[in-house]
Amino acid sequence: IGFNVRAGEIVGLTGLLGSGAKEIVQCLFGLKTADGGSITVEGKQRALSTPVKAVRDGIAMLPEDRRAHGVALGLSVRENISLSSLRRYSKNGMVSRNSENQAVDGLIKELSIKTPHRDALVRELSGGNQQKVAIAKWLSCQSRVYVLDEPTVAVDVGAKVEIYNLLNRLSGEGAAILLLSSGLLDLCSF
Repeated sequence: IGFNVRAGEIVGLTGLLGSGAKEIVQCLFGLKTADGGSITVEGKQRALSTPVKAVRDGIAMLPEDRRAHGVALGLSVRENISLSSLRRYSKNGMVSRNSENQAVDGLIKELSIKTPHRDALVRELSGGNQQKVAIAKWLSCQSRVYVLDEPTVAVDVGAKVEIYNLLNRLSGEGAAILLLSSGLLDLCSF
């Protein structure tokens, strides 16, 4: 299979259970081993390898099961958001809590995450707000490519609209977005 998702585009991918669509997005992020292929990010060809390399290459993946793979329920909102981007807030191995808190507070506000405070446990949030925390984690990494696996599953209508608006804004800012959804309404919303 071959396809392009250019900067500023949202490309929808769908398929029946067992069609291979989910495996495609997992290969792009290095969660499954591909038989071959590559991905080009900002003009540089990258091998499909591991999640660590994918993150370094500016690729983010929002998994379908946020509770099992998208967030760490036992950690705080702050820890979840900054977990993948700690190097941005660190110098000589020490985390600048002030820099981290400013960035986290900015993302909480930007995504309208309903939380009593940044140090509240993610397990205490609604499903839609947990999903927004998972998205904020990748925004904190300043990713250029977003691979989203069923991003609006089990979220309320309000959170769904906020996620759609965020994806439109990200594409408007030049991010490339691949959206896997079994719901045709999700794919027709952009």
